[in-house]
Amino acid sequence: MDRSGSTLHVIGNDCHFHLADVAAPLGASYAGAGSTPEDLTSAAECEAYSCRIDHLGAQAAQRGMRYVVHLHGTDFESVDDGASAFQFLLDRTSPQNVVFELDLYWAVSAGDGTIDLPAVFAAAGDAIEYYVIERDPPLGDDDFDPFTPSFEGLRYLQRVHF
Repeated sequence: MDRSGSTLHVIGNDCHFHLADVAAPLGASYAGAGSTPEDLTSAAECEAYSCRIDHLGAQAAQRGMRYVVHLHGTDFESVDDGASAFQFLLDRTSPQNVVFELDLYWAVSAGDGTIDLPAVFAAAGDAIEYYVIERDPPLGDDDFDPFTPSFEGLRYLQRVHF
């Protein structure tokens, strides 16, 4: 089975130190965090976290993987120096060690409510390695059909030209 595009994500931030050891035997190309800590509200917190994930990324690279961080809404909020937590992490980690998974829901909700995907794809060029369509249920929606967002996302991507 080809697992070259496989990713192992974990939720929470307490188990990263052994993540690469778990992901490597599974054949995952990426290992990482399903979210960032919710307390990235100061430059000091962002600095500590960026050092941690860059170190974890170096460990993952030694095993032939990339360390990936999935972004959420708080990552687009301003920290002490005025930049977003995401920009802070991006500026302080090595692209050889850490890659970021942009969740468009959070990116759109942090901005003006729209995103021009063809422009994003054009600007990123070959830097986009994969697309992820999430199927997260709205909180409290017991009737949620997890396949609906997958089909809607696929139909949208089939129509987009970039």
